[in-house]
Amino acid sequence: MTAELPTFDKESVYDHEISPLVTKIIEVCKRENMPLLLSVTFKHDAEEDASGRCTTHLPGDVRFHRAHAMIINGGAQAFAITVRKGE
Repeated sequence: MTAELPTFDKESVYDHEISPLVTKIIEVCKRENMPLLLSVTFKHDAEEDASGRCTTHLPGDVRFHRAHAMIINGGAQAFAITVRKGE
């Protein structure tokens, strides 16, 4: 539950440091046909119980599919990317 998180805003850190790494990880996983589930909460407002989150799911592992569904259905999010096939 995100209600236990303190208020924070690390969107700039995500944009400048994490996102380029995630892009590279996605490229490698797609190239090697490796399932991937990655979710980062970069912003949270404890008073409103609202979060900014980026979630990426490259299917192939049923456990990741279930976990992805729980992440997506578990609360507010800024955006999500799901790649179902190839490029």
